[in-house]
Amino acid sequence: AQSLTAVRSTKGQAYARSVARLGLQAAEALDYAHRAGIVHRDIKPANLLLDAHGNLWITDFGLAQFYTETGVTRSGDMLGTLRYMSPEQASGRAVVLDQRTDVYSLGVTLYELLTLERALPGETHEQLLYQHGYGEPRPPRSIDKTIPRELEVILVKAIGKDPADRYQSAGALAEDLRRFLHDEPILARPPSMWDKTIKWTRRHRSLALSAVTVLLLAAVGLLVSTLLIAREQAKTRAAYVGERDRAIEASQQRTRAERGLKHARDIVDFLSRVAADELADKPSSADVRREMLEASLDYYQGFIDEYKDQPAIGGELAAARARVANILGELSAFDEFSRASTRASLLFEPSVGEALGFSADQLHAVQQAAGDVLDKVADPRDLRTMPSAQKREIYTALAGHIETTLEQSLSPRQLIRLREISRQVRGPSAFSDPDIIEVLALTPDQKDAIRMVQTEFRASLRETFRQRGPGGVVGSNAPGGPPPTSGPGSPGSRSQPSVEETQLREQAVQEIVAQLTPSQEKTWSNLVGARFTGAVRYRERSFGYGGAGGGSRGRPGPRTSTPQPP
Repeated sequence: AQSLTAVRSTKGQAYARSVARLGLQAAEALDYAHRAGIVHRDIKPANLLLDAHGNLWITDFGLAQFYTETGVTRSGDMLGTLRYMSPEQASGRAVVLDQRTDVYSLGVTLYELLTLERALPGETHEQLLYQHGYGEPRPPRSIDKTIPRELEVILVKAIGKDPADRYQSAGALAEDLRRFLHDEPILARPPSMWDKTIKWTRRHRSLALSAVTVLLLAAVGLLVSTLLIAREQAKTRAAYVGERDRAIEASQQRTRAERGLKHARDIVDFLSRVAADELADKPSSADVRREMLEASLDYYQGFIDEYKDQPAIGGELAAARARVANILGELSAFDEFSRASTRASLLFEPSVGEALGFSADQLHAVQQAAGDVLDKVADPRDLRTMPSAQKREIYTALAGHIETTLEQSLSPRQLIRLREISRQVRGPSAFSDPDIIEVLALTPDQKDAIRMVQTEFRASLRETFRQRGPGGVVGSNAPGGPPPTSGPGSPGSRSQPSVEETQLREQAVQEIVAQLTPSQEKTWSNLVGARFTGAVRYRERSFGYGGAGGGSRGRPGPRTSTPQPP
């Protein structure tokens, strides 16, 4: 021991690395035995022999057993050397001894070789048993500061009292020793303060339970005394507050009315500025704009009910509510117009004409009629400067004109089939149509779930367009992309949706249908009719209201831009 002490004090780091190399050889040898199914169960300094060439040998496998032998699960017998055996081995309880018991014994042996002190300093049988259950070896660096911190972390992990805290195999211990010798980062990490607290609690369960019990009793006592004091204070305060409230009740009512009015005006100003002005030129924000406006309607109605006895305030709130209702009416009218124009635009798709059974002459006549009505969509006036009520009238009139033209140009069967195809092509957006919502009798929860699917679908489309670049989406539907180089009917004004876009649309429809009841699902199947498999140059309008199709109409020749959504 004196010679080892001299070597350790003079060589420091070199001595620690020598110990690590010996530990690496022992760990590799144990790993080989473990992989063969053998547990040594008596690793200690006396069973580790070093030859003249510096090779380490593990001897005395007299207590070793195979994993499959019944002796591995112990029932109170104690085999091995108590100072070096693992806590579970020394406990005398019926436990399964696996390779981790050898990892512990090797760690304690290396600890003793590195520090030249016992990991468990007890001398008697009782002292060692107590230290196995409740004691912790001193940190190696508290004995010798020259011991590398990484090597200390490795040893502390190897001699963890709980098998789950140790290296799970001798191979893992060997790997960390090899990393240490090669100056690579080790895999083990030093225990945190929380880990140390948990381990201490496990070792001192009764003491920890007593401390928690005392703290709980103290907390309960403090809470009870606080409640008693608070109750007496509340009685005194209630008497005072009651008199004060009766004296200033009239003043508080006026203050509350003025505060409520100011708050209502602030909400009106905010919603009016954001929803009616700032979001008006951003079609992608249509859903947010509609939700803000609908919420404001409920808010105003609540204030109107509360201040119905104050005509001045109620009149101002009713006027603000009417303004918001007009904007929502404008949005609804635009949605109706957009759906109608989408159906008319589908008539320029050859696959749709074939599905409707048009002859060549009828197809030409229908397309001519549809083109004429779509040309009337162009409006030289700036709709954005019009009042909401006027824009609503324009959109409603345009939608009605389109529907009338379609009814006059198509047979009832063709008109029904066109609507079915339009719903299929529009996919998830069709579930926002008022007639669909009414026929399916959607519940509020179903509406919320459908709205969420639609939002995710539009976000996926935007991401698809972004990844494909400005050239991936041609025309007005491409955010940031160049405008069409020719008329709406020219090649390139619209492109065939990609397979990915089609899959996204079909997946979104499936997710929405999954939210429906069996009867609702059957109704939806009747609304969309037989599956339409024709090619349509239609893109989900992910940046418009309700997802209605936009872009070119398929009409030959240049046209002015269509009215923009409010």
